[in-house]
Amino acid sequence: MLAPYRTALAAAFDEKIGKATGVFPRGGNIERLGEVAIGNLIADSMRVRYGTQLAFTNGGGIRAALPSSYVPAASGLVRTGCSVATPCDLVIGDVFTVLPFGNSVVTRTITGALLHAVLEKSVEAIPAANGRFLQISGFKFQYDSSRPPGSRIVSVKLADDTPIPADGTTYTLATNDFVNAGGDGYTNLADGQGTTREVMADVLVAHIRNLGTITPVIEGRIVDVAP
Repeated sequence: MLAPYRTALAAAFDEKIGKATGVFPRGGNIERLGEVAIGNLIADSMRVRYGTQLAFTNGGGIRAALPSSYVPAASGLVRTGCSVATPCDLVIGDVFTVLPFGNSVVTRTITGALLHAVLEKSVEAIPAANGRFLQISGFKFQYDSSRPPGSRIVSVKLADDTPIPADGTTYTLATNDFVNAGGDGYTNLADGQGTTREVMADVLVAHIRNLGTITPVIEGRIVDVAP
């Protein structure tokens, strides 16, 4: 009974979209505790697609590494031993394994003050892991986990090091519909703002296609300066 569906699924999900020179790790709560390469990739895809200044997505929505556990029916694909010399093949099924929930991207504006408040929420559970921990793009921030929750953010800057003060200056933002609706405790984002865009997984597929070959990189976007 399932065979026809598996065949149809393979036809849709086994299409190759790019290559990876290394594994983009996920698991062991790393995506809920700090910057991860797959979080950077996903957040970048949202920001680039819609030309916003900033982007963020909750680490709890990232459900697999890349390449993922998806097993293509197609033969001849390189799926292990990812390296510059022998990059792994990535398929559509990988992306839908990483982002299985069907969330859509939402674009909106955010003030510097609201961004600071959102980032305080992102790191308030540290050292405990929490799905609300944000993976980010277009900016960077430092926090001090030794401080009390709610007063941990030390600095927030655009990628070019321009400070983002906690004031009324507005910035364009891409996030996901779950977070924008107040999910994972981000009730301060549930202010009715936002234009719903494409499904996140489709945006990530397009981003990987455009890049062709991707390499996992940690860039110091999120840094804990606790002594």
